[in-house]
Amino acid sequence: MDYECACGRKFARESSLVAHFEKLTCPSWVDLRFVDNYFSGRCDPEGRFVHRERISQDPPMPDFDLDRRGLYWCRLCHLRFRTPHELMCHVWSPPHKNWGLRAYQCPSDRCQRLEFFCLSDLMAHLETGQCEEHLGRELSQRVIALVDVLSKLRLSSLTY
Repeated sequence: MDYECACGRKFARESSLVAHFEKLTCPSWVDLRFVDNYFSGRCDPEGRFVHRERISQDPPMPDFDLDRRGLYWCRLCHLRFRTPHELMCHVWSPPHKNWGLRAYQCPSDRCQRLEFFCLSDLMAHLETGQCEEHLGRELSQRVIALVDVLSKLRLSSLTY
């Protein structure tokens, strides 16, 4: 089954479509912050798959200081980058966006309730079939609302 984004890209798995938004590879304005906020607030308000309190409304802002080699460095993990843009993309990536907290959780005891930095990683985990199949279906049903609103938002932005 193919999953298609309103921008025209197609994906073999639903988790890949969500990752497309989270990683800023869609030409829309949708990003990891929007996915986190919409999913936790509208698709899973009771917190079966997400710890809402771990979703940061104020993600880390990097200091754009250069090290002695002229590289920008991440104060959270000490990786170095050539440009401020590379550093900003890194800091707003899933491992750092919520201050290093894993906001998403598989509700299965089979995997000992594994936790993930982003929704697409949880979805990929459930797509592997390692945990109960019904959990993957349940999460997929919740993600449908997210994908629908993203498609509508993307289509409306193309008409203006």
